[in-house]
Amino acid sequence: MLCFNLNLLSQAARNTLVRFPLPMLSALVVTISSIVAVEVGSDDERFIRLALLAGLCFIASLLIDLLFEVTRPAKLKRLLSAAAVVLAIVAYGLFFVPEELKNSRPPFWYNYFILLFCLHLGVALLPLLAGRDKLILWRFNLQLFLRYFFSSINAALLYAGLALAIVSIDKLFGLSIDDDIYGQLWSACALFAHPLLFLSGIPRLEELKDGNAFPKALLFSLRFIALPLTGLYLLILYTYVGKMALQWSWPDGWVAMPIFILAVISLLTYLLSVPLAKDENWARILHQWLFRLLLPLSIVLFLALQVRLADYGMTINRYLGLTLAVWLFAISTTYILRPRLNVGWIPATLILASLFPLYSGPVGAFGWSQRAQTEKLRELADQMGVLEDHVFRPTEASPDSAVIGSFRSSLKYVLGNFGPRALETELAGFHQATPKADLASLRVYYAADAVLAYLNLNSATSQTVDNYFYRGALPTFEHSWQISNHCTSWRNIYHFQSPHGKISLQTDENDNKLKISLDGKAVAAIDTSGWAELIIAAVGSNGNQLSEPLAWHFEDNNWRFTILITDAEIRRKTLKINNLQYVLFYSPAAADNQN
Repeated sequence: MLCFNLNLLSQAARNTLVRFPLPMLSALVVTISSIVAVEVGSDDERFIRLALLAGLCFIASLLIDLLFEVTRPAKLKRLLSAAAVVLAIVAYGLFFVPEELKNSRPPFWYNYFILLFCLHLGVALLPLLAGRDKLILWRFNLQLFLRYFFSSINAALLYAGLALAIVSIDKLFGLSIDDDIYGQLWSACALFAHPLLFLSGIPRLEELKDGNAFPKALLFSLRFIALPLTGLYLLILYTYVGKMALQWSWPDGWVAMPIFILAVISLLTYLLSVPLAKDENWARILHQWLFRLLLPLSIVLFLALQVRLADYGMTINRYLGLTLAVWLFAISTTYILRPRLNVGWIPATLILASLFPLYSGPVGAFGWSQRAQTEKLRELADQMGVLEDHVFRPTEASPDSAVIGSFRSSLKYVLGNFGPRALETELAGFHQATPKADLASLRVYYAADAVLAYLNLNSATSQTVDNYFYRGALPTFEHSWQISNHCTSWRNIYHFQSPHGKISLQTDENDNKLKISLDGKAVAAIDTSGWAELIIAAVGSNGNQLSEPLAWHFEDNNWRFTILITDAEIRRKTLKINNLQYVLFYSPAAADNQN
């Protein structure tokens, strides 16, 4: 019996490999790359890049293979198309994937995942090429959905069983197995076993026959989960619309989230219940009224996003939100006018609505949001008097803190999403004044603060906070002992038991002293004035990338001290130290005499 089952499994694997050779090879590359990435760590990004590209190749090659099953071209065309897919993925890796993924900008990730989403929608639409049967699209995607669920459950069970087996071997035989093996095992199960199980169950279109019973589990989910949720969101949103009408007010920007959730749940329910519209009353009512109810909400969504645009300007997320609002309005209007239109138009038009923001150049999501936020920066800079001939210049004035906050927010957005090159003209003076500062290598927080410091705007608001971190090796400066301490506010006393007695560390921001006592007797009073300025200066010039830690050396009563700051949070305006993590190295007089 076991041999029989293994033969069936191997035969299914061979059939899947013959039917989908390039997708299976892509899944194998993703798996191996992920396993090696776990082994070498995240610093080596070559394997992560390879995994991202192979994942894109998987769904693109699956789309091509399924397309050829419908059109049945010559084998040569299939081979040439597979080669074209590989070349397209290589070109995408060369021209679109950034060299350093850790420092990659959000537009790349938007581009990657939206493209992946559109390729999945393309796979879902393929049955429309097979014939005029209106339900073939529904049957095919239902089988994909059920197969994905089945594959996910079995891949999870496989991982759990193998992981527990490894734990058992480790504990029973004391092998001290490296913990990385669990991450690598997850990669093998999720990225290879799961695709293998999924691909092996994808039906051929000629196998999709009419007359199959509607799955009872899906019917239960639609009737008792999806439909009540749709009704609940409609009740909440239309109650809110009524409130708006009574108060004669504009919609709150937050209303966009529940409208998007409603659109996803209700449209999925609509698509999955297509065969039920003839027999089930609830499905017939849903298909008759859904788009009539979504149409007014799409207008509310558009108005809510307009409010956000008026307050904060265009961003990538708001552009995508507006695109979906327009799409929801258009698709609702279309199905109200033509209710018998093929449901394939919903995913087909969604592909167009998803790709337009990515590849429409200056009027797309990236070009428009960059232009809008840059223009907003110029307006705020001109209002504060720090803009001269399109270049940011320092000011001696004290602009309003709210304006500075808006300027800093827009500056962080532009630097974080598009990098310093987007402000090449505006930051020309900054680069001349600080030639060693590399904004591209700094975190967005520190890069924005460096520009504000250059403009003399860093101390204009008490809300501006500097955070200093040091994660390198700490030199001991030949001291005998050390104490690690964390002050949650700059007025505390801490006690430590040491070989020399009870050491007390007392900090007080009023007299700027760090007082050190041994068994209640004062040993040293270290002046801390100027620490905040030095920490802020270090953050402004180097961020987290310091070549050496901040250190202060003191000698008092034959004691030697060195204080190394590892973490600090400083408020610029008040120069107040909110939090301080430091290591106190010390050598008492007795230890020096022994040496």
